[in-house]
Amino acid sequence: MRHDLAAAIRGLIRRQGRLLLVSDTPFRPTDAGNRARIAGMIEHLRARGWRVSVVLRADRDLYDADLRAMRRAVERLTLALPDGGWVVPRWRPTVRFARHRRQSPPPARSGDEEWCPEWLLRTVATEAARWRPDATLAEYVYLAPVLDAALLPDGTRPLGLIDTHDVMSQRHAAYRQAGVPLQWFHASAEDERRALARADHVLAIHDGDAAALARLVTREKIVVVPHGRSLVAPPPAPCSDLRLVAIASRNDLNVAGLRWFFNEVWPRILRVVPAAELVVCGTACAKLTAPAGVVLRGYVADLASELRRARATICPLGGGTGLKIKIVDSLAHGVPVVTTLAGATGFATGEQHGIVVASNAGEFAAAAVRLLCDADALAAATRGAVTQAASFSSSAAFAPLDTLLAARLARLAPR
Repeated sequence: MRHDLAAAIRGLIRRQGRLLLVSDTPFRPTDAGNRARIAGMIEHLRARGWRVSVVLRADRDLYDADLRAMRRAVERLTLALPDGGWVVPRWRPTVRFARHRRQSPPPARSGDEEWCPEWLLRTVATEAARWRPDATLAEYVYLAPVLDAALLPDGTRPLGLIDTHDVMSQRHAAYRQAGVPLQWFHASAEDERRALARADHVLAIHDGDAAALARLVTREKIVVVPHGRSLVAPPPAPCSDLRLVAIASRNDLNVAGLRWFFNEVWPRILRVVPAAELVVCGTACAKLTAPAGVVLRGYVADLASELRRARATICPLGGGTGLKIKIVDSLAHGVPVVTTLAGATGFATGEQHGIVVASNAGEFAAAAVRLLCDADALAAATRGAVTQAASFSSSAAFAPLDTLLAARLARLAPR
């Protein structure tokens, strides 16, 4: 009787589904778009009953508070280090491991040993044997080799997923368009093709990326999974402040865009609206010098406190890849956005959708002034932002992933 009860409980737990997520990007704090996406996906899947184990490549400095926050967010957290893996305890986790900091990311290609070294694969293999996942999710294409390392004790492989975030073979062109030197990871189309071939399914963050990825792998492999997050009810009346907000991490594309805005757009706005104010939130502030009328707030844990006082947000990108999570954040708070063609990729555009696109400094300034000064235009754009935000709610955005994982569990269920 006791044995039967224990078996039933184990069976119930197994039916929840187990995910092994492998990343070299910490997901706390959520001070960059990629971190916010990983954190949001984990939160959503756990709310849907999935149990999540994370293997984090940790050869960089981590703060105790961030480690504790990550540990609280998942069932298991393992730090992968060159000298072995460390399973972070649930109670009083602290950074008690050797700090093997990467001095600067090498210009490596997907699958290169610098990005997915043997010691990371060993840690993934060990955790997969312990955790016995139903699916393995690699964050970014360069971690694709972990999908073949995450074998179950019987030698079979769990469902293998890659959350691409970006099309890496397009990064050269995006940075060149913005006039910014290429940084971080890049890959040729052939390198990216080989890496993506390891996955059973490839997650594209918007339809444009899906079309680009379909030139590298079969369309049947690709699932469009936008970024999802919780929605915040907009204030009942527009803010009386003549305030704009920018949300930007320290990525050089963001920094270059804001410098262009400071030099070319902001003076035009002040000539028409002298009382206008711009508040910049995010780690990009460390690389910026504020002109008159601009406040560099730095990292803000609770964006709602800033966005509820904004008439609009700005996203002045000269180039970029993937989906701009900062725009999703703005829409989720019911705040319309003025951006460029590069920033608008993956969104419906137009005042009726809450996103106004400008192709030059004059158009950008005019659009911002209109939202600052024209109550009817602001009301229409706010309604559009609220409407479009619904498609980026967690339940809507992550629904294709839910369907994919549910189908996997259904195939594994005993007949």
